[in-house]
Amino acid sequence: MKKILFYVLCLFSVSIFADFKKLEAMAIEGDAKAQYNLGVIYAYGVGTKKDYQEAKKYFDLSANQGFSDAQFKLGSMYYVGEGVIQDYYKAKKYFELASSQGDSDAQFLLGVIYHKGYGIKQDYQKAKEFYNLSCNNGIPEACVSYSEINK
Repeated sequence: MKKILFYVLCLFSVSIFADFKKLEAMAIEGDAKAQYNLGVIYAYGVGTKKDYQEAKKYFDLSANQGFSDAQFKLGSMYYVGEGVIQDYYKAKKYFELASSQGDSDAQFLLGVIYHKGYGIKQDYQKAKEFYNLSCNNGIPEACVSYSEINK
C-alpha cells in the first residue's frame, strides 16, 4: 500500500512540475492570465518557495496588459506592504485601474483609502462614491461603511 501511495505522489509531483513549466511558458509568451497565475504561485509559495520579487514581476506583466486581478493584487501588496515597501499612493493607482474594470474589492479599498486619508488627503465624498459602488457590486462591508459615513 505504501508503494502505491508513493507512486501516486510521484506522479502527482511530476504533473505539477509539468503544469508549472507549461504555465511558465505561457507567461513568457505574454499570456496575461498565465502571468497572473504564476504571480499567485510565487506569492503564496504553491509548489515552490515564496518569492515576492518573482510574484511582483509577473503581476506587473499581467497588470500592464490590463488584467484586473493582477492590478488588484499589486494594489493589495502595496496597501499592506507584502513583499514591497508599503505605499498607499501606488496601492491607490492599482486599485483605480482594477476599479475601472468593475472590481468591487478594489472599489471598497479605494473607499477606505479616501475615508481614512491613507497617503492622500481625506475625501469623504470620494469615499462615499467608492463605498456605494462596491456595495452595489456585492461587498457587504462597503454597505456598512457607506451607511456609517452618511451618519
